[in-house]
Amino acid sequence: MSSVLVIIPARTGSKGILNKNWKPLCGCSPHDRALQVAIDAGITDIVTTTDRTDGVDARWLGLIFAYHHRILYAPAPLHTDGCFMQAIVEDVLARIPGPPDQMILLLQPTQPLREVKHLKFAMDRLDIEGRGSVISVVETESPEKLCCIREHRLWPWGWQLIERRQDTVAAYRRDGTVYAWYRKDGYLPCPWWPLVIPSSESSPLDTPFDWQMAEMRLKARG
Repeated sequence: MSSVLVIIPARTGSKGILNKNWKPLCGCSPHDRALQVAIDAGITDIVTTTDRTDGVDARWLGLIFAYHHRILYAPAPLHTDGCFMQAIVEDVLARIPGPPDQMILLLQPTQPLREVKHLKFAMDRLDIEGRGSVISVVETESPEKLCCIREHRLWPWGWQLIERRQDTVAAYRRDGTVYAWYRKDGYLPCPWWPLVIPSSESSPLDTPFDWQMAEMRLKARG
């Protein structure tokens, strides 16, 4: 298999949970959890991209953990709510050289239940397919059961109102556990191959309630 580069985007700002990427969660920050999973998976090239400096002149902090882990400083415009993930990833790849067939794994820290097996499944699937992207998803409420309100009236989300769950098509949302693609193909190229994560193994960190739920599930996991 080709070489693998893990990218962990970990900005300092957050509106829902203050500094959530670096805040201790059951004794270990979401960033450090993502880093540890990558190390446990045997990946030897890991980059954290962040606007965090802690008073250090840090274009390259060059921090070495168990493996070849680099912290790459990127200015605040690349780490704000208004910045798309594609710009963050492309900034890293422009500054970190690698072979065209290098496999890129994107791990969002806000999935603290991530496990080594998720990375292995994604890499194996991409290796088999040889193209496109592997994207982790979790099943969610089908939009065919949803409604919206327009002009003070209730409208079905789709073209008709479906009442029975059995008549709906399963729907999935991206959960941020892992994204995988080859460097030569650009950011998240098509086709997109799903890696379905059980809801018991996915716990996003968007609100304080999410944080509490993640704490409970991590403690239950031991």
